[in-house]
Amino acid sequence: MQIWLSKDSDVSIREQLTAQIKLAILSQDLKPGQKLPSTRELARRLKIHSNTVSAAYRELTELGWVEMRAGSGVYVRKFNREVELEAQLDLDNLIVEFLQVARRIRRVRDAIEAE
Repeated sequence: MQIWLSKDSDVSIREQLTAQIKLAILSQDLKPGQKLPSTRELARRLKIHSNTVSAAYRELTELGWVEMRAGSGVYVRKFNREVELEAQLDLDNLIVEFLQVARRIRRVRDAIEAE
């Protein structure tokens, strides 16, 4: 699972992380039943605070994308038909969010290169 975060974005790191995990689930990059990296591991890999990862995982759990198993970790949920249809509708919003973040990153890079 590849995750790109922009610390200079107007979109919070937690929101970027949440959106990218959702996108990975919808694109089948993350399969149902697959274990996500631990909070500490993902925070270390992305060079962000572990509380940010915890908040993203909590939000994804509340929204039904993943499930936390006590003492075991965080896993991608298996969707039933109704949840799958709802997830498909959410895909459009995720794509829009992703493109907005990409555009902001591009503007920041262009501004830096212009200096």
